[in-house]
Amino acid sequence: MSILFNENPLTVNTELARKIGLNESIVLQQIHYWIKINEKAKRNYKGGYYWTYNTFEEWQEQFPFWSLSTIKRIFAKLEKAGLIITGNYNKLKIDRTKWYRINYQALETLENSPKCQNELMDVSNWSNGSGQNEPTITRDYPETTSETNKYLRLLNGDDIFLDFYLDEHRRKLKREHVRVTEDQLFDIEAQIKVLKKYGVSLERWKKEVREHFRKLPKSNNGNILAFLRASARYFEIDLQTTAQ
Repeated sequence: MSILFNENPLTVNTELARKIGLNESIVLQQIHYWIKINEKAKRNYKGGYYWTYNTFEEWQEQFPFWSLSTIKRIFAKLEKAGLIITGNYNKLKIDRTKWYRINYQALETLENSPKCQNELMDVSNWSNGSGQNEPTITRDYPETTSETNKYLRLLNGDDIFLDFYLDEHRRKLKREHVRVTEDQLFDIEAQIKVLKKYGVSLERWKKEVREHFRKLPKSNNGNILAFLRASARYFEIDLQTTAQ
């Protein structure tokens, strides 16, 4: 039957679900899954702990049966109860993606506690049963669908050159810029720094960006990486050889 998975489904600990709620136990198990993946790969080790990270939109890709608001509510409950710890170890200031680790000590205390879910909800001021009315079928997602294949939104921030490009992109194409990888974002920032170093003014940047979008074919998505690759044509600077 097509409705049944041939892959291994994510296992729910019924005792944990009884104590903290079904949805919360599913999310906690998935966080644990990624932490163990990272521990095995020896990555995302910060402050003596292994972490995992995702935006809420990326978590929704792993939990497509929940709305974004439900996912945010579940994470907020787990954090408020002290079962997960959040941090920010992102290399870029504009990246506000949360990092997560499990408070295994608190989880062990909970495991040894005879309290049922209702009593735990009272202690942590959770509303009993909230967020429990959506489907809870889940599955095991392969590693490549999450943080190891992470894409970031380009957001307006501290760089006025990048801000202008994104604003012009929205104005001309009526949509947001495509997501980029972390490495690509580093490249974008580095190449803009090189342009500034070689004396490209903001007015010159604006002029060339406007001209770029004026001539842009309808089939082109307006990726800033392509614009920067053509820097020799726009600014007489070959970023491919000058950017280090």
